[in-house]
Amino acid sequence: MLLAQGAMGVTFYLGLAILFASLFTPNRWHLGWLAAFILVLAFVFGGLERWLFFKLICCPRCGFNATHGKTTDRPLNYSVAWSRLEAYRACPRCGGPSEHA
Repeated sequence: MLLAQGAMGVTFYLGLAILFASLFTPNRWHLGWLAAFILVLAFVFGGLERWLFFKLICCPRCGFNATHGKTTDRPLNYSVAWSRLEAYRACPRCGGPSEHA
């Protein structure tokens, strides 16, 4: 899941590159429309990444979602959740090992 976090960035910069290239190509290629489609797709990927980030990261042993608060079970701020995920070596609720420990 964490490896998919770059999909928005890749498609966004690809869309910008195609948009820039469309400024110097003949109109019959319609690169502007392709760039617009790819840029919209980049933002769709960004939303999907965020949704998956907060829904799919959980402990395989107890089901604790590490992107949510320990006691409130509400989603954390994205940057706070990301930094906590990087710091965890075990599940904070059950003590089960993490995948990258």
